[in-house]
Amino acid sequence: MTSEYPKILSLLEKRSQTGSYIFTLQQKCLLWKARENILKILADRGITDTSPNGSVTFEEFIDWIGEDTEFDIMNYMTMTVKKNVVRKKVEIEEKTMVMWISKAGVPELESIASMAKLSDITNVLVVVCHSDVKHPAKTFVAGASKLHVHFQLYTLSELQYDVSTHRLVPKHEFATKQEIKAIKREYKVTKSQIPRIKADDVQVRHLAAQPGDVLKIKRPSETLPGYFDIYFRVVVP
Repeated sequence: MTSEYPKILSLLEKRSQTGSYIFTLQQKCLLWKARENILKILADRGITDTSPNGSVTFEEFIDWIGEDTEFDIMNYMTMTVKKNVVRKKVEIEEKTMVMWISKAGVPELESIASMAKLSDITNVLVVVCHSDVKHPAKTFVAGASKLHVHFQLYTLSELQYDVSTHRLVPKHEFATKQEIKAIKREYKVTKSQIPRIKADDVQVRHLAAQPGDVLKIKRPSETLPGYFDIYFRVVVP
């Protein structure tokens, strides 16, 4: 398995030349688990063909990455996958790129956004390996959506568990056009008046929902077993 973009970010390449950090076995386990959950997220989006970068056992993962440096390992795990979607009644090929970086600095994100734009990549799923996602990075991500490059940022620790499978997390899905029209008609509201959900919400990122999308949330009823309470939320930056 090899990356489709060997050493694509000059900023990261320069950093790799100044250090040769080696992941410990425990850190490699975190990387492997995060990678497996990334594949689950892609599958939930309807992207199941990730060859040659499919699911592997931990032992296979260790054999694959060997004792290479941090930069090389993150480069190996970079991949781009495709999915056919219908936009405005026209079927198009939508690309999603998975990137692994040390920290979510604005310069790194700018480099990734520029490359994504040139390659007609719509969604960029970024895993930050060594830091939290700070406010400047979140601000940049919100602005990048206006350029039609949609980021979903995750930390390595977030991806140790697929939160969408937790019994207390209700099912999130995209509302249909018919459902949105029904809400507007019944409650006499515009889309902007529907209650909001932030673009960095974990379930919004999981679905790669974009600002302006309306999500349907099904929560098991607390008073009527076997029934669901239905909520609608519009995604905002």
